[in-house]
Amino acid sequence: MMLKQVFLAALSLASGMAMATSAQAGEPIAWVSAGLPEAAAINDAFSRIMNADPDIGRAVDDMERSTRAAGMPWEAAQLLATAYEVVGRYADARAIRDAHRKRIPQCVFPGEPWPQGLQKLSKAVSVLLINEDHLDATTRANVVEALPLLRSMGFTELAMEALPDASVEKNVSGGQVPDDASSGAYLRDPVAAALVRYAVELGFHLHAYDSPEDYGVREQAQARKLTDIARKSTGRLMVLAGPGHVQLEGQWMGQFLAQDLGRKLYTIDQASGAGADCEGPGDRRLVIRDRDRPGHVLGMKTDAALISPAVALKPDERATAESWLRLGSLRKPVLITSAQVCPDRPMRCLISARRKDSAPASVPEDRYLARGIWRGYLFVRSGTYEVEGFDDMGRKHFISVVVKP
Repeated sequence: MMLKQVFLAALSLASGMAMATSAQAGEPIAWVSAGLPEAAAINDAFSRIMNADPDIGRAVDDMERSTRAAGMPWEAAQLLATAYEVVGRYADARAIRDAHRKRIPQCVFPGEPWPQGLQKLSKAVSVLLINEDHLDATTRANVVEALPLLRSMGFTELAMEALPDASVEKNVSGGQVPDDASSGAYLRDPVAAALVRYAVELGFHLHAYDSPEDYGVREQAQARKLTDIARKSTGRLMVLAGPGHVQLEGQWMGQFLAQDLGRKLYTIDQASGAGADCEGPGDRRLVIRDRDRPGHVLGMKTDAALISPAVALKPDERATAESWLRLGSLRKPVLITSAQVCPDRPMRCLISARRKDSAPASVPEDRYLARGIWRGYLFVRSGTYEVEGFDDMGRKHFISVVVKP
């Protein structure tokens, strides 16, 4: 099952149909095909994660065990990576992506700094189409950093593939990101939740645009919806899509959008350049190409590509306060130890930070699945937080934390 199909399954869950069927039958959703080794265990574990099982940490551990026992096939490995993002283990998710990646991008292109390079966009551009790598939350972080600049440039609309449907669009537009299956597979990631909350705060109007059809029909349906949104909008539209959809060829959504919008559309591929193999400074750069000339920047035909060097990342990204998890300057580091929130020294401790004025069922500002004795950072915006520890025996402990502006 490709990530597209995972997302479509999440769409079905969000509609309530698949969830109701699962509840009635007493069986988990078939996220991976039945013929895959350990399929039943993998499906059970991921269904528990999607359905907000109180002990998500145990479900992630079970899924990890079953996926490894199956030999880490891509069909199951990408689900495990998605589960890692839900519990803030982003480096583990990227490691899975890199293990299955055909090639690592190189840093051989000069370019403009990010996000300042976006200021070179022509004023004629009314729709900016940029992709994310579903298994690399740093690509979402790049978008978070760009939001204030884009808003100042007249972008008022934000359409996201990660928004499953109009009902979730309505919830999120009010600032709540439900921490359950209704949010789909991707918004459960605290970085994705931070992105939509920040966008709403800046005044963006959110739009769901994905369609449950198969490839081809789906690409055209997405393009039609986005064209309609763009034509009804008084401001400029930014679209955050899945990896391949931004392409200007191959019957992808970007190609169909270009047929409708022409030079009003500008496309950026950041998925191909994420985690690039670079020496020296790890500065991100926006590489601009000529749409009318042959050749691709990093393997996809787009107007530009964003290269994000791997040297800017650390394997233990929560061991330091200087982490990409700051989301530019939006969030601040808070030092937490497992002893504070899981004092009985369990083997597993799910640590979650929620604002005291937020809905209790919303995705936390940050969370991390710690194993063994742990000391590291959560990253949150200023405010008063309740930090919860949920250990492997089902015990909960809380501490209050005030993060100053």
